[in-house]
Amino acid sequence: MSGDDKKHDKKHDKKHDKKHDKKHDKNHDKKHETEAIDDVVTRLAKKFDGVPKEHVAKVVAEAYDGLQSAKLRDYIPVLVEHSAKQTLKNEKRKG
Repeated sequence: MSGDDKKHDKKHDKKHDKKHDKKHDKNHDKKHETEAIDDVVTRLAKKFDGVPKEHVAKVVAEAYDGLQSAKLRDYIPVLVEHSAKQTLKNEKRKG
C-alpha cells in the first residue's frame, strides 16, 4: 500500500470514528434523557400522591411530546417537569 493510500485510509478511519462517536453520544444522550423523564414521573407521582401514577405518566408524556422538536436537549427533563407540574396543579385546583 502506498503512502497516499495509507493517509487516505487513516483519514477515512478518523471520519468513521467521529461519525460513530456522534451516533453513540446521541444514543447515550437519548437513554439518559429517557431515564430522566422516568425520574420526573416518579417525583411527580410522589408529590401528587392522590393522582394515579398512570395519569401523571400521561401528563409527563404529553409535555415531553411537545418538546420533541427542540434542538437543545440539555434542559428537556426540567422543562417537562415544570410543565407537567403546572398541569397537575391546575387539574387539582379545578377539582
